[in-house]
Amino acid sequence: MKCSPFSLLTDGSNDTGLEKMNPLTVKIFDVNTGRVESRFLDMCATMGTDSATAASIFQKIDDVLSLYGISWRKRVGFGVDDTNVNLGSRNSIMTRVKQRSPSCYFMGCPCHLIHNITCKASEAFCDTSKFSLEDMRVDTYYYFDKSTKRKSLSVEFADFLNVESCQVIEHVNTRWLSLETAVRRNLDMYPALKSYSRSNTESNTRFKRLKQEFADPMRENASLEDVEFFLKNYPTVLPTTAGETHLLQEEFVEYRLLSNEDIPKKVWGAAQIKLSNEENEEKSSSSFRMDVIWGYLSSLKLGNGSHKFGGISSVAKTVLILPHSNAGEERVFSLIRILIRKNKTAFRPSLQVNCTLASLLTIKMANKESPFETPTDLLSSAKKATWN
Repeated sequence: MKCSPFSLLTDGSNDTGLEKMNPLTVKIFDVNTGRVESRFLDMCATMGTDSATAASIFQKIDDVLSLYGISWRKRVGFGVDDTNVNLGSRNSIMTRVKQRSPSCYFMGCPCHLIHNITCKASEAFCDTSKFSLEDMRVDTYYYFDKSTKRKSLSVEFADFLNVESCQVIEHVNTRWLSLETAVRRNLDMYPALKSYSRSNTESNTRFKRLKQEFADPMRENASLEDVEFFLKNYPTVLPTTAGETHLLQEEFVEYRLLSNEDIPKKVWGAAQIKLSNEENEEKSSSSFRMDVIWGYLSSLKLGNGSHKFGGISSVAKTVLILPHSNAGEERVFSLIRILIRKNKTAFRPSLQVNCTLASLLTIKMANKESPFETPTDLLSSAKKATWN
């Protein structure tokens, strides 16, 4: 650290002890391992009524660096969370560090920002659906916690359904990174937990809530009310007459009676997207493209020649084409950059946006990569013909 560039990272504890912990870690390229490594440097504990102020925390960090003879000049970055104490424009750790090292790059925590955004979206979803994922997680954990009988019964249900039995993980709001792990564990145990709740009857308040959650079809499948929502909002593209709506209801019931075995394996194979886990191949999972599944369902016909799921498939396809991000547009810009770099030569310094570039984009995005490879002699002849 005395002769190589490094970054510092710190975060403050939120406990109620007399000392406030501000663990300081350093991020540096280790020449011994040939990798970027993170190492703990000091706890930087502060005390007193001003222990949480920017002045106290910065002074402690400065003292630690002075103790080890480390100069501020080598520091290139500083990682903190997004609070005024850390990133305030007037009286913060950032302003004090900038006085010592003006070029130091400060990085707030994008994970916290994403979490805050997600929380707002989750609250809106909860208000609309009347379903709180976090509340369900808390109820599940505390219902099984400290009850050997309930845990044993859940294991029996898991064994009966050929589901791997896993311990229910606690989720604490202040440890928000635990939510994903807890939810994944719930999903792994979902068939067993659902069967458990349906097969038992208790007066326990938590159990009653869980029974309602697992019994509500909205948690796993769409309801007819969900279908009707799209009918009302898109009357110009979906069936709206009384006869069509009645037929749609019949199709919906027929669709709910379908099982995975009713769809051919080759369709599932075409829809499958494998998600590999490089660290543990056994934990690799798969998801399925529902557009492929609904493409198959929409092609099924009855004996009279009419489509078996004509109406309900129209609703599904409408839902599937609704935009959920701007990733598609970003791919276009990425493709533009690739095309410009690939086609920009000394004889063709630029591409006309509304002509050549637009045509290349149209062809590129409308067709998958062709297995056909242009013969070398043909390319050579084409270049010679256009050289002059």
